[in-house]
Amino acid sequence: MSSQFLYQYLVNPGIVGNPCPSSRTLCCAVARSVLRNNPRLIAEWGAGQGHITRALLSLMQPHQRLVAFELLDIFVRDLKRIADPRLSVIHADLRDTHHYLAELGLQTVDCICSSIPINNYQSTARTDFFQDIKQILQPGGYYIQYAYLWRYHRPLLLRVFPRVETKFVFANFPPAFVYSCTF
Repeated sequence: MSSQFLYQYLVNPGIVGNPCPSSRTLCCAVARSVLRNNPRLIAEWGAGQGHITRALLSLMQPHQRLVAFELLDIFVRDLKRIADPRLSVIHADLRDTHHYLAELGLQTVDCICSSIPINNYQSTARTDFFQDIKQILQPGGYYIQYAYLWRYHRPLLLRVFPRVETKFVFANFPPAFVYSCTF
C-alpha cells in the first residue's frame, strides 16, 4: 500500500475514496471496459497516482488519446512523470473539464472513466456531476465508474443512464464494481 495514498485518503476523504490504490486486477478490468468500443478520446476523472492511467495506456492504440484530470497536487506530480505522448495531464477540478478540453481544441469525449467517489457528493452536486457527463460525452459515448457499494451506486446510476452493466472485481481491497453506463 502506498503511504502517500493512505495519507491523502485521511486528509482528503471527500476526494480520495479509498485508503488503498486500485489493484492491478481492478485497473485492468476498468481499462478493458473503457477500451472495449475503441474510443478515440477518453477523459479520466480522478486519475490519482495513475494506476488506471497506466493500465489504459498499456492497452491503448497509437491513435487514441487520454486526458487525465486530477485535483490533488501530489498526485498530479505522479501523473506528470508518465512519459507518453497520448496522455495530457490536467491539474484541475473535473467541473472545469469543458474549459480544459477547449484549450486542447476538443469539445466532447467518447468515454469518461471516473474514480470519483460520487457517494461523497451531496444530491445537488451529484445532479451537476451527471449533467456534466451528458454535456461532455459525444452521442453514443459511455461512462465507466468503479465503486465499492453496489446497493448504492447501481440504483443511482440507473436513475441517470438507461443501460448500466456491472462487473464485480473481487481481487481488490475492498472488492469493487465496475459500471459501464450508456445513454
